[in-house]
Amino acid sequence: MEEITDTLAKQFQLDARERNERIPSGPKKLENRIGWARTYLKKAGLIESHRLGKVTITAYGTKALRSNPPSINIKYLFQFPSFSEWKGVKPKDPDEKEQDDIGQTPEEIIDSSYRKYKEKFASDLLDQIKACSPQFFEDLVIDLLVEMGYGGSKEDAEAVGRSGDGGIDGVIKQDKLGLDVIYIQAKRWDNNIPGDKIRSFAATLDLTKTTNGVFTTTSAFTDEATKQAELMGKKIVLIDGEQLAQYMMDLGLGVAERTDYPVWKRIDMDYFQE
Repeated sequence: MEEITDTLAKQFQLDARERNERIPSGPKKLENRIGWARTYLKKAGLIESHRLGKVTITAYGTKALRSNPPSINIKYLFQFPSFSEWKGVKPKDPDEKEQDDIGQTPEEIIDSSYRKYKEKFASDLLDQIKACSPQFFEDLVIDLLVEMGYGGSKEDAEAVGRSGDGGIDGVIKQDKLGLDVIYIQAKRWDNNIPGDKIRSFAATLDLTKTTNGVFTTTSAFTDEATKQAELMGKKIVLIDGEQLAQYMMDLGLGVAERTDYPVWKRIDMDYFQE
């Protein structure tokens, strides 16, 4: 397989970047595609493997090459009963979805579908947040920061509480010892946050004699708002709705794991060492 990988990389004139390009789930794209090509050819009976990492062409494979097909792709392989049976599709009548997936490995299809799923899930999560009260959203932001490791325990964060001063929606310890604090602004908005809201938040930080602030919204920030956060001379972190949903998914805040999909697995090569 190493020889095949090197040969194909040269044939397609791939540079180092292309050879090392990875798909979102981790494996190198070139090796992943070659690995699945090997699996598909094996299922069609065109090659066989008796040792790990080594393959041999079969009589069916030799016959296929002698027929000089324009290309050997998934559509071509459906003519072989063993491949069609493996794919669960009748020969000569491949499912339309299979045709849509030509050119992608199963990992790439899963990655693409998972990204779409996450985008929809994040949108649904934000809709749920927007349906809750402003008070709940402020508590949610405090919960998020606690999950990130700020504020010590949840009890500490709740004890510090909401200041109600100058539009500040919450105050939380930056560390467990409380050597510094972070002031929180939480806006459950549909419209993008403009620059003047950031300036007002920075002015409030001046009154509290602190430089640390987190401004969180369910919408997004205008370019002016982003620039203002950088120019105020303070540590103002902006968290928009998309980032908020991602943080919640990463930390497991307000979401639950689904148990109807098995965990993706890989072969433990250390186990098979003799």
